[in-house]
Amino acid sequence: MNHEPDSPAPVGDAGGINHQINKRYLVLIVSVATIGGFLFGFDTMIFSGAQLFLQTQFELSASQLGFSGACVILGALAGTLLASGIGDAIGRKKTMIFAGVLFAFSAI
Repeated sequence: MNHEPDSPAPVGDAGGINHQINKRYLVLIVSVATIGGFLFGFDTMIFSGAQLFLQTQFELSASQLGFSGACVILGALAGTLLASGIGDAIGRKKTMIFAGVLFAFSAI
């Protein structure tokens, strides 16, 4: 009788302490990603509120004001594309530290 299981056998303590640790780790990772998304949305909202003052201070036309808002999203796109190459070159952990330093520096 030849019987092959549909899934591989569990490694370690199935449903025990390893499962709890993995679940906590998953919650931590999801929480960090959620905070990152919130901060990106918050920064975008702050810039949106500042556009009125930018238009008045620098006498921007409607197209210039629209382009300044688009630059926020274009900067996020460029950062994402650059992060993949930097991550390959120096590693993901160092890339995240570098991004955190840049984020903190930009807040000053």
